[in-house]
Amino acid sequence: MSRSFRKTPITGNTTCRSDKEYKRDARKRWRRRCHQIVGAAVEEDLDLPMLKETSNEWAFGKDGKHYFGHLLRHADEWLRERARRLMRK
Repeated sequence: MSRSFRKTPITGNTTCRSDKEYKRDARKRWRRRCHQIVGAAVEEDLDLPMLKETSNEWAFGKDGKHYFGHLLRHADEWLRERARRLMRK
Protein backbone atom coordinates (compact mmCIF):
# COMPACT_ATOMS: atom_id res chain seq x y z
CA MET A 1 0.00 0.00 0.00
CA SER A 2 2.89 2.37 -0.64
CA ARG A 3 0.80 4.34 -3.13
CA SER A 4 -2.38 4.83 -1.12
CA PHE A 5 -1.42 8.42 -0.17
CA ARG A 6 -0.24 11.31 -2.28
CA LYS A 7 3.40 12.14 -1.76
CA THR A 8 2.99 15.83 -2.69
CA PRO A 9 0.10 17.86 -1.20
CA ILE A 10 -1.07 19.38 -4.49
CA THR A 11 -4.49 18.86 -6.05
CA GLY A 12 -6.67 20.36 -8.79
CA ASN A 13 -9.03 23.23 -7.98
CA THR A 14 -12.19 21.65 -9.37
CA THR A 15 -13.98 18.32 -9.23
CA CYS A 16 -12.72 17.23 -12.64
CA ARG A 17 -10.52 14.15 -12.12
CA SER A 18 -8.28 14.63 -15.16
CA ASP A 19 -7.46 16.94 -18.07
CA LYS A 20 -6.57 13.96 -20.23
CA GLU A 21 -9.42 14.22 -22.75
CA TYR A 22 -9.04 18.00 -23.09
CA LYS A 23 -5.30 17.67 -23.69
CA ARG A 24 -5.89 14.85 -26.17
CA ASP A 25 -8.37 16.94 -28.17
CA ALA A 26 -6.08 19.98 -28.14
CA ARG A 27 -3.12 17.92 -29.37
CA LYS A 28 -5.31 16.38 -32.08
CA ARG A 29 -6.33 19.86 -33.34
CA TRP A 30 -2.70 20.98 -33.29
CA ARG A 31 -1.48 17.94 -35.26
CA ARG A 32 -4.28 18.36 -37.81
CA ARG A 33 -3.37 22.03 -38.31
CA CYS A 34 0.34 21.15 -38.72
CA HIS A 35 -0.48 18.47 -41.30
CA GLN A 36 -2.61 20.96 -43.26
CA ILE A 37 0.21 23.51 -43.31
CA VAL A 38 2.85 20.95 -44.32
CA GLY A 39 0.57 19.50 -47.02
CA ALA A 40 -0.17 22.89 -48.55
CA ALA A 41 3.40 24.21 -48.27
CA VAL A 42 5.14 25.12 -51.50
CA GLU A 43 8.23 26.71 -49.99
CA GLU A 44 10.73 25.26 -47.56
CA ASP A 45 10.29 27.88 -44.79
CA LEU A 46 7.30 26.61 -42.76
CA ASP A 47 5.69 28.59 -39.97
CA LEU A 48 4.02 25.93 -37.81
CA PRO A 49 1.60 27.00 -35.05
CA MET A 50 2.34 26.66 -31.36
CA LEU A 51 0.10 24.37 -29.31
CA LYS A 52 -1.32 27.34 -27.38
CA GLU A 53 -2.47 28.92 -30.65
CA THR A 54 -4.81 26.01 -31.38
CA SER A 55 -6.19 25.38 -27.87
CA ASN A 56 -7.61 27.32 -24.96
CA GLU A 57 -6.29 26.00 -21.66
CA TRP A 58 -8.91 28.03 -19.77
CA ALA A 59 -11.58 25.78 -21.30
CA PHE A 60 -10.02 22.64 -19.79
CA GLY A 61 -11.75 20.80 -16.95
CA LYS A 62 -9.37 21.76 -14.16
CA ASP A 63 -8.60 25.34 -13.32
CA GLY A 64 -5.04 25.03 -12.11
CA LYS A 65 -3.67 23.40 -8.99
CA HIS A 66 -3.54 24.26 -5.31
CA TYR A 67 -0.89 23.51 -2.67
CA PHE A 68 -2.43 22.58 0.68
CA GLY A 69 0.62 21.37 2.59
CA HIS A 70 0.41 24.31 5.00
CA LEU A 71 -2.99 23.02 6.15
CA LEU A 72 -1.36 19.81 7.35
CA ARG A 73 0.79 21.79 9.78
CA HIS A 74 -0.75 25.14 10.69
CA ALA A 75 -4.52 24.67 10.75
CA ASP A 76 -7.08 23.67 13.34
CA GLU A 77 -8.13 20.02 13.69
CA TRP A 78 -11.08 20.20 11.26
CA LEU A 79 -8.94 21.63 8.43
CA ARG A 80 -6.15 19.15 9.11
CA GLU A 81 -8.61 16.26 8.82
CA ARG A 82 -9.94 17.73 5.56
CA ALA A 83 -6.39 18.02 4.18
CA ARG A 84 -5.67 14.40 5.16
CA ARG A 85 -8.74 13.31 3.20
CA LEU A 86 -7.48 15.20 0.17
CA MET A 87 -4.19 13.32 0.46
CA ARG A 88 -5.98 10.01 -0.13
CA LYS A 89 -5.96 8.78 -3.71
